[in-house]
Amino acid sequence: MLDKKVFFQRQIEECRELLRHAVNAEDRAFWQHVAERWEGLLKQIKETAPRKKSEGVDNRQRVASL
Repeated sequence: MLDKKVFFQRQIEECRELLRHAVNAEDRAFWQHVAERWEGLLKQIKETAPRKKSEGVDNRQRVASL
């Protein structure tokens, strides 16, 4: 199964490609909007993703050294 981040990024890329090939303003606006929606979902996933254990260790080490 694909990682959500990879899946969302692929959807964004596909929407941007369709946007580039759209022949009228209505279609361009639609594909722009859809790409922006996928970007919002990707941003949410990145913001809410649990940190890797190695990131937590690095942060604790930085705080301990202060």
